[in-house]
Amino acid sequence: MAFKNAIIDDRLEKKYSFVDICIKHTNDWYLKQHHKFPYDWYIVIDEELDCWFMNCMYFDDPELDHAELNKSLWILYYKGEHIRLSLILI
Repeated sequence: MAFKNAIIDDRLEKKYSFVDICIKHTNDWYLKQHHKFPYDWYIVIDEELDCWFMNCMYFDDPELDHAELNKSLWILYYKGEHIRLSLILI
């Protein structure tokens, strides 16, 4: 089976601890304070390979208040490892 968009349910949350990973890698103050999983995060998962790819955050723009850069942090989980990737949208 190929990667598909994931709907996070209790089974997947218990297996991968998405909320804890999100909190560890985000700059979102609200998420850290309330320990909630955001609805707008993008996760694709391949359960046969036990692999997933998740967008964790967009970097803040240091020159503008409440603005984000086109640079984002993604986490790739593969074979028990969390690999952090910074991607720039063009």
